[in-house]
Amino acid sequence: MSHSPLYKKLRQMTGMSLIEFVNDYRIYKAVQLFRQGETNVESVAEAVGVNDLKNFRTLFKRKMQMTPKQFVQSL
Repeated sequence: MSHSPLYKKLRQMTGMSLIEFVNDYRIYKAVQLFRQGETNVESVAEAVGVNDLKNFRTLFKRKMQMTPKQFVQSL
């Protein structure tokens, strides 16, 4: 499937762009890792495929309304 039909189908199904969908899924997986007991933010960021820690914190805060560290402390 080429990019254009994939983008249109994903937008139709989820209302999100491809990048938004991927980032949303990465944060979902990060939350799962935190709930399983992982407390190192840097290792979780790498595990979900985000190499830039600052970008990971920004994405996480936008989705969860708190930083990864605050999320870990709230568990």
